[in-house]
Amino acid sequence: MTSNTATNDKSHVLPLDNFSSVSLGLHIFTSIGGSTPIRLMVDTGSVGIVIAQQYLDNHCSYENTKKPFQLTYSSSGNSFKGSWVVAQVRFGELGDLQASTRRMNIRMATSGRKGRDGEFTADGLKIKMVGVGFDRDTGPGTTDSGGYLVPPDINPFILLEEMTSDGGMIPGYILSPTSITLGITKKDRDTFECVQLVRQVPTAKPGSTGLTAPDWSAPNVNVSVPTSNIPPFIASLLFDTGLSYSIVQAPKGVAPSIVAVLVRPASKEKSPSAITCRAQVADTERVELRYPGLSRSLYEYTVGEKGDVPPLYVSWRHQLELHNGVPFINTSRHGLSGFDYLFDQENGILGFRFKTKLSSYT
Repeated sequence: MTSNTATNDKSHVLPLDNFSSVSLGLHIFTSIGGSTPIRLMVDTGSVGIVIAQQYLDNHCSYENTKKPFQLTYSSSGNSFKGSWVVAQVRFGELGDLQASTRRMNIRMATSGRKGRDGEFTADGLKIKMVGVGFDRDTGPGTTDSGGYLVPPDINPFILLEEMTSDGGMIPGYILSPTSITLGITKKDRDTFECVQLVRQVPTAKPGSTGLTAPDWSAPNVNVSVPTSNIPPFIASLLFDTGLSYSIVQAPKGVAPSIVAVLVRPASKEKSPSAITCRAQVADTERVELRYPGLSRSLYEYTVGEKGDVPPLYVSWRHQLELHNGVPFINTSRHGLSGFDYLFDQENGILGFRFKTKLSSYT
């Protein structure tokens, strides 16, 4: 790991090992409360660390608040229950964990449920994610799927010890397939094409003592599918490093060619009843995302094309009620094939550092 230091302009650059890639996701060595370091997957589609209790070993020192949580991932429906604990978190390379947070709230999972049905159980619980997104329903001040209020101070990438008023580090991060940078420097930001975000309106949440601190709102992009003559429509953007496939929530009546695909379970279950059918966008369809003001398309690909550019598949849906009645697109993590991603929490800036060669782009 290297550190870049200047007056009020600092960052930690954390190289990733070969367990990280566009297809596999980004995984960073993490120690919680002095625990043995393990790899956690970086997820821009959620907020906060959630980790199975088994990974908090005898070396771990934390305070169990006894306050319950229930976290449900909207993409899969998988849910986890447990309690909030408080500890310091450290990131870096194995044997070199130099980036440290202040003490923060962490979800310690003691049971889980696959999908939206069935019973919660501790059997096979292996969740270990670090959520670093914004404008998500798992963030501070929201009410989780169990009806519990989510506390503040849960995104570790903006809670480093240096990210204080006198610490000299701008809260934020840069993600690429080969490294994670914690802290935003002007030199780094100047290499990105940037989008200015807008603050959400402060709201009063049930169980809170006042107005919640407003988060930044997700930006809108123009989504089109020219191969099916679908003109651009506006959709709320989520760049999600926790997901290998894309989700589009489009207005009713707006859809490209859809095919049904038989899906076999990843487990050893061989019963015919375990095979399900999934509707997804047909191969050869061309999906394009554009943001006004950027010098080029934000992200575009041909469905089914070989390589890391397109998502694993594209799920095209019409459940706008899940997104406040507006269209929505989750790009998947495969956008990292075309750009590095910057989030400046302090100034409300998203940045995209485009790569010069990308065969899928025109």
